[in-house]
Amino acid sequence: MWSRNKANLYIQDALNDFHYDPKALSSPIAQRKIYRDKLMLTHLVGFGGGVSGGVGELPPCYLFDASGDALSAVNHSDWHFSTGDWAIDMWVRYVGIDDNDILFAQYDPTTSDKCWLFESDSGRIEFFGSEDGSATFGTEWAWSRSVDTWYHVAVARDTNNMRAFVDGTQIGSTYDVTGKDLYDGDCRMTIGSRLANDVITGSLDARVDEVRISKGTNRGYTTTFTPASVPYTSDANTVLLIHCSET
Repeated sequence: MWSRNKANLYIQDALNDFHYDPKALSSPIAQRKIYRDKLMLTHLVGFGGGVSGGVGELPPCYLFDASGDALSAVNHSDWHFSTGDWAIDMWVRYVGIDDNDILFAQYDPTTSDKCWLFESDSGRIEFFGSEDGSATFGTEWAWSRSVDTWYHVAVARDTNNMRAFVDGTQIGSTYDVTGKDLYDGDCRMTIGSRLANDVITGSLDARVDEVRISKGTNRGYTTTFTPASVPYTSDANTVLLIHCSET
């Protein structure tokens, strides 16, 4: 976890990269404030083992190299979904495929901080959660993925139902989560990895784009939909949004 000073330095560095000449903007102070607030809303505290930007990529994206890269965010009430509706989605383009390719996690298998885990595995995509930090519930949906192909992947809860989607089409069956109260744990939330005794494991070998967590809504992911082809915009239900074009 970064100290407040380091976090402020990160925000200041990003602000400095916001525009090559802030004075050329119509209202640089207002512009910088907007950008600062947008950065702070993401809760991001670091870039793990060195997630990098995809230079020359279209669309701009982040690169995970399967050797400890991760995005990490401190524990926060925003990651605690309880029994409410929620949705987690992202675009992913695999460079290599392995078991336990972690997409999102607030889940440490070595402790009593098993909250939830969304991952792609051999021939399937999975979501697991816990009600008590120890025992887990969840399901697997069959999915055959390929390298060098952009996929929109999503998992969402709609009251008592949990569904997974690839490119806007539901895969597998609807999973019954009636009464399931996701555990309010104390570990960090990670993207592209999970933690084991605070050590990064299960790192992705992939490009990712438009990473989003929504709370209090399932984004309408209850039936076939067309994934957005433009960057998401933040709203009251957006608790995490990373466009993956940030410096």
